[in-house]
Amino acid sequence: MFIDDGVYECNHCWYDSEDNEFTLVARWKFEKNYPDMPDYWHLQEVELDMAEDGLPVHIIELIKSGCQHSGSIWCDVERDGPDLQSLKEVDYS
Repeated sequence: MFIDDGVYECNHCWYDSEDNEFTLVARWKFEKNYPDMPDYWHLQEVELDMAEDGLPVHIIELIKSGCQHSGSIWCDVERDGPDLQSLKEVDYS
């Protein structure tokens, strides 16, 4: 199903304090565990979907800072985990 050490991406919806919805793209690394233990998903990167380019600069900067490792948005996405139904393997070619 998923390749050990494979990198996958999926979209996440995130809402700010004013209930504005933003689409984020998250990249996850899959780590296969022992048969009797759960597998691991490690969050690698979170970024604002480029389709949201029309946003004001101050909002984009606020979201980008929250998407950095251990930022508030990063933590929300990490807590939610990957959407296993929509994950796609990242193609580096």
